[in-house]
Amino acid sequence: MKKAIALTLSLLILFPILTVFAAAIPLSAGTEQLKAQFIDGSIPNGNDYVYYSPVRSSYDTRKYPLLIWLHGGGSYPTPRSQIRNYDTCNLACDEYQAMFTNAGGCFILAPRDNGLVATSWEVNDVPTLKALIDAFIREHQANIDTNRLYLVGFSTGASMVWNMLSEYPNFFAAAAPASALIQPTDATINAMKNVSIWIFSSDVDSYPSARSINTKGVFNKLRSATNRPDGLRLTTFSEVVLPDGSKKGGFDEEHYTWLAITHNLRMNNGNVYAYTTTVDGTGTPVSFSNGSGFFDWLSHQSKNGIIDDEINDEEPLVNPFATVIALAQNILGRLLDLLKKFLGLA
Repeated sequence: MKKAIALTLSLLILFPILTVFAAAIPLSAGTEQLKAQFIDGSIPNGNDYVYYSPVRSSYDTRKYPLLIWLHGGGSYPTPRSQIRNYDTCNLACDEYQAMFTNAGGCFILAPRDNGLVATSWEVNDVPTLKALIDAFIREHQANIDTNRLYLVGFSTGASMVWNMLSEYPNFFAAAAPASALIQPTDATINAMKNVSIWIFSSDVDSYPSARSINTKGVFNKLRSATNRPDGLRLTTFSEVVLPDGSKKGGFDEEHYTWLAITHNLRMNNGNVYAYTTTVDGTGTPVSFSNGSGFFDWLSHQSKNGIIDDEINDEEPLVNPFATVIALAQNILGRLLDLLKKFLGLA
């Protein structure tokens, strides 16, 4: 009896900690389990958002990159809708998180544009979005590496990537607009000399403004202006398919280039994403081997330059008990879940 009481007290003491840290989930676990790793948040008089934290215990002192993910139009009617589409939740899986060089994980912040404009993410949203990002960084400042802030968006979200870079060209280390409906001005391009950028576009996009004929011109201007040609990439699609090789169907089926990002440039069979051609900032074709893809590239980008694995391969120091504590938290968390189910509370 005493042992049972002691165990119950231990669970109650640890419960506040258990509710803070996400479990490690593989890609094979499926979208529902991965979505459950995202935590709800909001800022006063601002947008709501969901986020994923790679922090596993209160003893974790590591600095992690932050990836801000901007949804496209029509993806945001209700809270959490920004991770119900396009396999955004994949970004939280173990396999992709492990690719972040010299960090072992990455924060994912997915704001929701809860404005009234049907297309979402207008240029007037720039100050609000910047305020949200700043507030999130302050809240998690102990664990966020501000030299490794990444901005990724698709469709209208990709347009917002260009809008944010236009106003804050020195805030982000890297950006990836996929199927942007607008293109940056020459002034914006010239201001982004120290930002690594990977553009995704389709040759036959349903929206003419997003087609590769436009993004290739932008990419060539970036090549002329940049201080980091090794950080630039352009991926074009001769046609766009889903990761299983099928077509989406419908008017906008050639617009979904961002699926290559959420699947790390890999089809479900493990091959490089179909119908794509990728070049770097020197115009050299890029090949992907040994499972490399988008996240491998992204993880090496920093405002201080490209991160070298061989130079920066030391794991940051953490409390020696952190791993044991995190494991205990995960085990006890699962026990609590089982107890809730047994008592009919879940």
